[in-house]
Amino acid sequence: MPPALTAQQVQQINRALAEVGDYGEVRLIVEKGRLRFVQRVTSEEAASLAPRPAPTATFQPGRERQP
Repeated sequence: MPPALTAQQVQQINRALAEVGDYGEVRLIVEKGRLRFVQRVTSEEAASLAPRPAPTATFQPGRERQP
């Protein structure tokens, strides 16, 4: 049987659902028949992320550090 939720817990779940948006998830973690955690998982569409420049090598042969 699923745990009984208080009015405060229902409000917390509703707020979490409103915050995650179209690509998110709300996970309810239940332990020993009680709601223990409300997890928010958010995602962003990959096309909206700007690509990062590739790192450049700084090694120069013959110019090793001396102790």
